Amino acid sequence: SWLDGRGRPRRGAVELRIPCESPNVVESKSLKLYLNSLNFKRFASTDEALATIRRDVASVVGCLASELSARLFDDQPSMKGWTCVDDVCEDDVPESMLRKPDASLLKTTRDVVTERLCSHNLRTLCPVTGQPDWGTLLIEYEGPRIHHASLFLYIISLRTETGFHENAVERVALDVERHCRPAKLRVTGRFLRRGGVDINPIRSM
Repeated sequence: SWLDGRGRPRRGAVELRIPCESPNVVESKSLKLYLNSLNFKRFASTDEALATIRRDVASVVGCLASELSARLFDDQPSMKGWTCVDDVCEDDVPESMLRKPDASLLKTTRDVVTERLCSHNLRTLCPVTGQPDWGTLLIEYEGPRIHHASLFLYIISLRTETGFHENAVERVALDVERHCRPAKLRVTGRFLRRGGVDINPIRSM
């Protein structure tokens, strides 16, 4: 994950191909830590982010950057029947907004709707290791329409929130309930698997 030119979080899966003739290899945990160090770094484009990764990894393994391949894949398939809020915000996002959870960002309109919203930009911190946990957030509700851009800004404000998966989903559900007042609400967190175990907490109200 990295920040685009406007400071909005972006994410994907990167594939690195390193020449077998290179004198060194990259230890997997150190590669993970390096990639996580880019979570709050701005890049003007995806190409610039990949070029940086290619250059930095090449310098460690001892090959030319031009000899190392780096490709980015969308690691989240489109979800039929769900509206993704990840690309609706056109505003610049100051980094300070990403450093502290802020439920006051949530806004609603007077329209009453039934909606299914999702975001692939859920990031929280493990309270044991301090490392990021990544997930897709699903919000199903009936009630005043939640402003999509405000929901995206709220979700990315959680990037330094520390807690287990269940805590994160509970917090989101309580914040949405308090600030948006839906008649019905169901929040699901589909987190990336760790240790071979899927953890997908659900909170209904």
